[in-house]
Amino acid sequence: MRKRLPWIITLILIIAAGGTWYAFRHKSTGKVTYTTGTVTKGTLVISVSSSGTTTSANRIPVTTTVTGTVSKVYVKDGDSVKVGQTLMVVTLDADGQAALAKAKTALLQAQSAVTSAQQGVQSLKSDITNAQSGVVSAQQQKVQLHQALLQAQSAYDTATATYDAAVSDDPNLAQKKLAMQSAKDALTVAQSRYDNADAAITQAKSQV
Repeated sequence: MRKRLPWIITLILIIAAGGTWYAFRHKSTGKVTYTTGTVTKGTLVISVSSSGTTTSANRIPVTTTVTGTVSKVYVKDGDSVKVGQTLMVVTLDADGQAALAKAKTALLQAQSAVTSAQQGVQSLKSDITNAQSGVVSAQQQKVQLHQALLQAQSAYDTATATYDAAVSDDPNLAQKKLAMQSAKDALTVAQSRYDNADAAITQAKSQV
């Protein structure tokens, strides 16, 4: 038994040395390989996937001033809408129908008020036109009265001169005196009418 022990130890050492040599040789002879390629220009596509809930930043609630049941919807989520576009149809209930009738009554009253206002404007324009016509008429009448005043003044001057010439012994002196007085009265009336013409013009202008 003691004679076999050295051999066993020697065999173990040989096996260990052989394993070490094999491992070392296998490690030292391993080669690193590289893969090469040609550089090309292309599109790099990167995608990211996720799950969740999205909400719009511009969110406006749609409401109505009437009550009833939505019977038809003309748009869906995500549609673009514009002012005046019909979004839905609401079948009115009793309260909604009462509110609609009230709104129609208010609309008719507003339309009547607009019509009355327009008629008032037309009437006012007509009054202004008539007043302007009155001013023109008063001014024309003043011109005519001025001509009458000049004629009355001329007649009075003529009558006065005739009376002065015949004041001594003319048998028709009384008649000429009467003519002079009549001319004087006519002149006074013409002067009064002419003076009143300015007041008539002022009054006509005040109505414009």
